Amino acid sequence: MLLASRFLSILLLLHCTASLPLDPRKHPAECGRSSPSWVCDPDEVLGEQAADRIDMVARSINAGGTKIAVSVMKKLKEDYGKDNKSDDKKVWSCSSAGSRAAKAIITLWSADALVLLSQDDKNFCVVTRGTRIPLSQDDTDSILMDVQDPLINGIPEYAVMFAILRMKLFASGMIPFIGFGMTDNGLMIICGEIIEEFLGKRLGLSAMGAAAWGNLLSDMAGVFLGGTVNQIAQRIGATEPVLTHAQKSLPIAVQSKLLGEALGVGFGCWLGMAPLMFSKSEEGETSNRECGIRRELSETGFSA
Repeated sequence: MLLASRFLSILLLLHCTASLPLDPRKHPAECGRSSPSWVCDPDEVLGEQAADRIDMVARSINAGGTKIAVSVMKKLKEDYGKDNKSDDKKVWSCSSAGSRAAKAIITLWSADALVLLSQDDKNFCVVTRGTRIPLSQDDTDSILMDVQDPLINGIPEYAVMFAILRMKLFASGMIPFIGFGMTDNGLMIICGEIIEEFLGKRLGLSAMGAAAWGNLLSDMAGVFLGGTVNQIAQRIGATEPVLTHAQKSLPIAVQSKLLGEALGVGFGCWLGMAPLMFSKSEEGETSNRECGIRRELSETGFSA
């Protein structure tokens, strides 16, 4: 019985895989492309020129080692179940069937991120795999909300371009700034505590004064550590995409990069607070000593 169930599972997996679009890098003709590409559009939903423009942007982004691909089709295959669509026929969504198809395609193509667009089903899904492009469910939902207008108005090219730029620029801005925030805040706390302990009383520095000196030292160290942080970020795939000046000036490009940097430095500063877990303030130590004295007095029958 167990062997039969495994055999049926393998057959089902092979059947579903056979119905997936082929990798456009290996089978461009089956994807409606004349040469290896990052875009698969066998039904010509986008059109040749629009697919070429999207592929050009994808190539410039993927030159840094990231793999972002696009799969466009007329309609999803029935192998992935029926969609639970909303009553509003104009609204695009990522249904359960669309999500399953996108996850299967991204695995088959060995991509880091995938944008799936199914025209008749009004499915628009953004999925990621691995850690090169750290997107949460809230991030993908935000992308879906932002592309509603171009999708409803029949401009799928803009929606796909928006999604791939948003993913890459967000990640390339966020990951390095996590390192910057972590080193800056962590070094400030460590240096500030050392200065307060060894020089605070001698120089008459307050806690805020010691923190200010710690911040000065951490900022100076950040200048020298900036190159190292960038090298680490590039090794894990957070490279700056090679875009033209016009592409970098697009509102979505500017906003995505700034949002990624802001969230990255905020999360990094939060991680940089880790030294606080291992430091004991003088006030806390005094409080602990008082608690110990009171406990000893109560055990001997005296009251404090």
